[in-house]
Amino acid sequence: MDKEHAKFILQSYRPDGADAQDSHFAEALQLAAEDRDLGEWLANERADDAVFANALSTVDIPEGLRNEILAVLEYDQSAEVDTELDGIFFGAVASIQPTSGLRDQILSAMEIELSNYEAKVVGFSRKWVLFTAIGAIAAVLLIGFVSISLLPGKGDDQLALHNIQIQSGKLINASHEMEFNDESLEGVNQWLVTNGLPGADTIPSGLIQTNTKTKGGRKIIFDNGLEASMIYFEKKDVGDFYLMILKAGSVQNLDKIADLGEVKLKRCKTCPLNHFNITSWKDNEKVYMLLSKVEKTDLIELF
Repeated sequence: MDKEHAKFILQSYRPDGADAQDSHFAEALQLAAEDRDLGEWLANERADDAVFANALSTVDIPEGLRNEILAVLEYDQSAEVDTELDGIFFGAVASIQPTSGLRDQILSAMEIELSNYEAKVVGFSRKWVLFTAIGAIAAVLLIGFVSISLLPGKGDDQLALHNIQIQSGKLINASHEMEFNDESLEGVNQWLVTNGLPGADTIPSGLIQTNTKTKGGRKIIFDNGLEASMIYFEKKDVGDFYLMILKAGSVQNLDKIADLGEVKLKRCKTCPLNHFNITSWKDNEKVYMLLSKVEKTDLIELF
């Protein structure tokens, strides 16, 4: 065992001494006792770990964090797969070259972990939990970095449908104020077109019934500068509906968006981030997205 291998093992050494009798740690500890530099490094390492563990123990986990994480996971699993983005991601990952010695470190860690499991060592100490947490955080940061670097940024002229859903819900939750108030769909459409925005042509029959009225319209601007239309509908004794209209060329993966006649209950999704039920459709020139906080069945009845 060389010094670098010993350092790798000793980084996981529990301060309560529970690992002292483990053969892997024993060899590394013996080397630290014989090598002055390694011994000093271990002393400093344990001191730093103690400070870090003490600081981390003072952090309060926010209430609701678990539910928020589960909600994001639920939304991610229900979202349509973006094969183009997946291809870019896997291509980027494939180009990453592992650092020298990484394989040996992984195998060593697996061997130690297996031996600890088979020996039924008393449950993980705080330090082991810290390393597990740090590993999980590192993985999330890596995925987040790759995702953020691949998502459209300022100046891009397209957005993925799920990004439009999330941002639309946030904007509606932030403000229900309309730029133009009119109780006729024709009047709102005329205002939108006059202002260079797409009007609503292909809409479900339930939005033009006598017990549903238009309340107004506004321009929506997404984070990357993309502009869209929004029309606010109110259905008596049911609830509010918000219709987003975008030019077809501004939405990615048009082939995955249904036509109006194909909208069914299974195509209605719930966004856990903004709590809207959402369904989408398209025609030859535009993409439509209807958001509401009514029940999914009430939303689909409009079609």
